[in-house]
Formats: sequence, structure tokens, C-alpha cells
Amino acid sequence: MQPTISLIAPGALHHMMSKGEAIDLIDVRSAAEFADGHAAGAVNLPAEQANVAAVAARLGSAAGRSRPLYLICASGLRAENAARGLRSQGLSNLVLVDGGTVAWKENGFPVRRKTRLLSLERQTQIALGVLILLMLAKGSLLHPLFYALVALLGVGLVVAGVTARCGLSALLARMPWNRPPTNGVSQTG
Repeated sequence: MQPTISLIAPGALHHMMSKGEAIDLIDVRSAAEFADGHAAGAVNLPAEQANVAAVAARLGSAAGRSRPLYLICASGLRAENAARGLRSQGLSNLVLVDGGTVAWKENGFPVRRKTRLLSLERQTQIALGVLILLMLAKGSLLHPLFYALVALLGVGLVVAGVTARCGLSALLARMPWNRPPTNGVSQTG
């Protein structure tokens, strides 16, 4: 059985950063979520792209080996999954930021924004609200079968809550307005 991955409180990490310590911090959320607001000093490496080669390319080969590699996401689940994947590829010096960017922001630590777009979470909520209203209107005006589609959306929400994976959010993340710029600009800090 592999040992558990270490945790660090956002305050402890922020204290280390404010003392000028070099910290390797990757945010494993999507590029759109990262752009919407991230811990100052974090580098974006979405969870689905997080592998040893990508970490070494972004932060150097010592990250996660001789230097701790800190991982952060919204609340901790994606960072933990990414850490497990990186550990299975040979990185062992991994530390999760307890509570993720939610806890980071709640503590009032510096946050950087790269966009004024709505977050993926808010885009998903708006899209679901519009779809539900449309299906209810169609059900009352056209055919009651449209009410079944409202139930299907409800099932999708339950599945998303249980699995922590939302198909609509994944789809919205691929939309052109949520893609990172392709002009070679680095997504750091």
C-alpha cells in the first residue's frame, strides 16, 4: 500500500511563498478555471495533461523529486487524482494544498485573474437553467414528453455530483471562448 500524499494548509504555503521560498505549485484545473482566478505563483497544468514529462518541462526535473511539488485545484479532488497519477509515474515528493483555491481565496491570499469570462461552474449553471426552462416551456406548450428531458437533466446533475465529473462542464471547457490563447503566452503567475 502506498503512503498517503502529504497535505499543506494554504496559510503555511502562503507563508513559505511570502518568505521568498521558491515553490513549485501547479493548478490542475482547466485553463478557463485557472484564468478565472488562481493562487498567485501557480502554473497551470490541467489534470488530464499532468504527467512527469509535462511537469519537468514546466518546472524542471527536480519538481516532485528533490523539490516538493505542490498541487492545487478548486477543492482538492482533482489535485489528489493528479497526484496519484504522478506518483504512479515515479514522482514521490508531492503535496496537496488542503481545501484548494476555495480555501486559498477564503483566507484572503493573493489571487490572479487572467480573464473576465464567467467561470465554468457559472456557465454550467446558466446552461442548465436555460435548458430546464426550455424543456418546461416545451412540455407545457408542445408535448408532455419534454418533461422527461427535465428529469434526464436531473439525473445528469446527480451523476455529476456523485462522480465529480460533469459532461456539460467538460463540453463548455472545449468551447472557443474558454480555450487558452494559442499565441504562446505562458500561463503562469
